Amino acid sequence: MTTEQEEFWKGYFGDEYIQRNSNNNLGSQLNLFGKIFSKTVNVGSVYEIGTNIGRNLDSIKLLKENISCNGVEINKDASDIAISKGHGVENNSIFETNESRKFDFVLQAAFLYI
Repeated sequence: MTTEQEEFWKGYFGDEYIQRNSNNNLGSQLNLFGKIFSKTVNVGSVYEIGTNIGRNLDSIKLLKENISCNGVEINKDASDIAISKGHGVENNSIFETNESRKFDFVLQAAFLYI
């Protein structure tokens, strides 16, 4: 069963969100994740809940070239873009994800479920 909010992100609003957030300026993400990963060791895999087009994963990959970047994204167009960048993103609801692997670092940014 899909929630009203999931339908919202899967549809027009989610598609428009992709357009509003597609710039290539990763400065703030690079700064944030640079600080985070400067205080961690042995992080070889990451999983993001609500990946969208993969901007956070892009930033992490720039900082840690050999890291495995994965996630789940409900909007098909957004997940396709993230996948095209080489990220292991599942197009699915967080409530129905098939993910069973363990990850060193799990994040969600600006993901809100009401």
